[in-house]
Amino acid sequence: MTAAHTGRDIQADLVVVGGGVGCLVAAISAADAGRSVTLLLPERGIGAGFATMARNGFHLDMGCRRLDLTHEGEAPLETYRPGMGSRPFAPHIRRFLEDRIGLEITSTASPKMIYAGVLADDFTASLDLTPLPRMLGTEDAAAVERETAALLSATPPSALTLGLGSPPDLAAGTLEEASLANHGLTLHTRMIAPFAAKLYPDKWRSTPADLAAKIWTTLLYPRTVNAGCRGEIERGRGAVTYFYPASGYFGELIEKLLAAAEATPGLTISRIPDLTNLSRDGARTTAELADGASRHWACPFIIGSSVEAWCALAGVKTQIEKLPLAIIWLEVNDDDLLVEPGLLHVFEPTTSAYRVSFGGTGARPGHQIVTVEMTGNSPECTAAKATDSLTRLGVLRPGAIVTEIACQPALSIVAPSASNRDALRTAHARLAAQGITPRLIGTLNDLKADTLNDHILQGLTAHL
Repeated sequence: MTAAHTGRDIQADLVVVGGGVGCLVAAISAADAGRSVTLLLPERGIGAGFATMARNGFHLDMGCRRLDLTHEGEAPLETYRPGMGSRPFAPHIRRFLEDRIGLEITSTASPKMIYAGVLADDFTASLDLTPLPRMLGTEDAAAVERETAALLSATPPSALTLGLGSPPDLAAGTLEEASLANHGLTLHTRMIAPFAAKLYPDKWRSTPADLAAKIWTTLLYPRTVNAGCRGEIERGRGAVTYFYPASGYFGELIEKLLAAAEATPGLTISRIPDLTNLSRDGARTTAELADGASRHWACPFIIGSSVEAWCALAGVKTQIEKLPLAIIWLEVNDDDLLVEPGLLHVFEPTTSAYRVSFGGTGARPGHQIVTVEMTGNSPECTAAKATDSLTRLGVLRPGAIVTEIACQPALSIVAPSASNRDALRTAHARLAAQGITPRLIGTLNDLKADTLNDHILQGLTAHL
């Protein structure tokens, strides 16, 4: 049910503030567990980047959107901690999506990568690096083999080298330092650095190493790289399995969550303007709103917000660093596609495109929606130049007829930077000093605990 907007005092066992995936899951899960829950939804931005953009009859994903449901056992849900890795908890996520909110999902094609004209399974999905000699050429592959062998035999080894005993503290080093410590100079220079620079052109080198995945950059074990250069697989694993809503657009996840929340007994929903202040008086929390109204409650609460909003609530005056992105959506004839629709990481340094994915609805019969993500404000963010890049990459047939659906050349997300991490820590400390210690969802927990899987798991465990 929906509460009146004018209500000021909230009588509930739990208050959830925010409209992201994790907050919606948290409200539903807590109510399912028998708690009376009030969900305070923002007036706009429900679902954040996981919602789809409606444009001229199309539903367009805001970049690649996939569910990683690779099954690695089934750990007890109560043992999950943000940032620890989500795959052991995949069955819990799948049951919630399919059984609780009724989202029908289907597996997608295995992720691919392309470099130097060579199309191969994505390294991070398969750990099969045997295509490296074809990608790098015999001479450079031999150099990578020598360099990684030297890293493995170094005495003492680098504190950032993976696979040599206890896991290293990657937060203590930068992405560049960790890449050199695990890949050697040749692979770093040829593949890792150019790809990372597409995502975070100015500051990728100083990105904390444990946040490398936030710019979709992999850190590979030197043994794995060394074996790949010798045409061997050092350690294999089952391919990562990605899933997507069977409806054809990712925003259905948000729609299903909202519908489930509205139908859940014990869950009251209220739409509110932006929060401008949080304060604590004894057991009572007060949230002041942008329209001058306020809400009060004397129960635990959960919050998920943007980093900017959280820092503003804490009075942390800092410029949040942003990672610039550009996205163009194209409609392409199925017959003109030369790769299987799925997900493609573009390591090729000759284009600013770094990821190509397929999804969305509204395309004509016999056509696909192709989403191309690239460096923010890139001059290649036009239909003609994106088509040329896709043709040179071998994704499209030469002469393919492509129709531009939409283009967003100047998007941005919170950058995985040390300064943003410090700003979050300062905000947490300032609010905690005022007695404000809610359970946090999403990026507010930690920049590396911000995958879709993490959002869902934080929602499922927030009331435990």
